[in-house]
Amino acid sequence: MAPGAQGRGLGRALVRHGLQRARADGCPAFLETGTPRNVPFYESFGFRVVGEQQAPDGGHVIWFMQTPPAPSSAAIPAS
Repeated sequence: MAPGAQGRGLGRALVRHGLQRARADGCPAFLETGTPRNVPFYESFGFRVVGEQQAPDGGHVIWFMQTPPAPSSAAIPAS
């Protein structure tokens, strides 16, 4: 996201919406990120790192993150 658009809650709202849809279907959610500061952001939604790998360019790490499937009634963290 462009720096000027950050801090408005748009990214948080989009992740929350995607998780609500996945949970309504009883599915886990999966993502990958190569940005270290994103890891705690996604962890705040219940994602956990399930793997990491050196990027093909050798310059950085890619983290693979997942949430477990949950009943549709499970709350999505608002923080």
